[in-house]
Order: sequence, then structure tokens, then C-alpha cells
Amino acid sequence: MSHDSHSKLQNADQHQQAYGQLAETHQPVGLEGSTNNKKSKDKSNKEESQTPFSQFSKDTNDATLNEAGQWQQAHLLIDSQRHLAMLSGKHSQHTSTKNTHAHATDNTHHHSQTQMNQLVAGDIYYYSNKAQTHTAAHGDVTIQAHQNEMRLDSEQVLRLHSRDSIEIIAPDTLTLKAAGSGIEISGGNVTFITPSQVGYKASKVDWGSGGGGIAKIML
Repeated sequence: MSHDSHSKLQNADQHQQAYGQLAETHQPVGLEGSTNNKKSKDKSNKEESQTPFSQFSKDTNDATLNEAGQWQQAHLLIDSQRHLAMLSGKHSQHTSTKNTHAHATDNTHHHSQTQMNQLVAGDIYYYSNKAQTHTAAHGDVTIQAHQNEMRLDSEQVLRLHSRDSIEIIAPDTLTLKAAGSGIEISGGNVTFITPSQVGYKASKVDWGSGGGGIAKIML
């Protein structure tokens, strides 16, 4: 064994001994099956004991070196019976080389005073078993697809509602399609304005007003 690997083993043994002394001073609570709970003399002392800051879990690789000669780090378990607070005066960073999971049996809140950014190299999926609401109290809501298409898909009715006006702007062609059905445009006054011409294609044209009067169409 090289001198570097032997030094790592000595440091790891010192860490384990230091943690053992800390565990004897602060008996953990709520960790079922831990050796520290078995050392408790009675139930009352166990309930009054303090939860340790960290608990190392035992693993088969804890006492071995990997192929590269690096010490296998033990898992870190932070356990709290009530509240758990992590406070930082400046920055706080959580990094994982693989997956990161956050689970709450009740509500989850993310709060930021200024901005909240989510950067993903791949895809983003939002799924909820019930409703979703996205609200901007004092600003615009912008959804952009820079280099591909954008689709609004609904199994039932798709509504676009505005208390002011709705503008659909297309620099080239605006196409409205109804597969196997018709397209209805209704309102008090319907006006088509075009700089060149208006064309229509239909197997049958009915210019009736529906009320017995004369239909007026402005082109």
C-alpha cells in the first residue's frame, strides 16, 4: 500500500473515532435500529437526548479502497424529529453528480425576493394530478419557442379569454382549420380588412342573414 493510501486510511479511522465520541455524547433519537439507541439505558433518557448533527450510515464499502485508491466516503444522514433549518449568511449550493430528489408529504414552497431561474440542458416536464395556475400579478407572461413549434393541446374545450382584446399576428399566413366541422365567427360587427383581396373556397355558399333581412358583407 502506498504512503498516500495509508495516510487516507489513518485519516478515515480518526474521523470514525471522532464521530464515535460525538455519538456517545449526543444520543440520536428516532433512528430505528441504530447502535446508539441500543446503548440508551432507559426510555426517558432516550426521549430527552439530542439528535446529532450528522449520522454516518454503515456501508460495505466504508472500510475499503476503490480501484483508484480513493477512500470510499460514507453516507451522510441528517435526521430531525421536528424542524430542520439550514441558514447561510450568503450563498448556499446543493450539488449532486447524479439525481436530486425533493419530497414532501404536504406542501412545498420556493420563495425568492428577486428572481428564480431554472436552467436545464434537456427537457422540463410539469405534471400535476389536478389544476395548474400560472399568475403574474404585475408583469407579462411570455412563453417562447425559439427554434421549433409551439402547441396548445386540450382534450376538451380550449378557451382564449381576455378582458380587453385578443390579437393574433402572423407575418405570412393565418390558417384556421376545423376537421370535419365548421368555423364560426360571430359578433356585433365582423369586419375583414386586407390590403389586397379576400378569397373563399366552398362547395356551397349561403349569404343568408338568418333573420330574413338582407345580409351586408363588407370587403
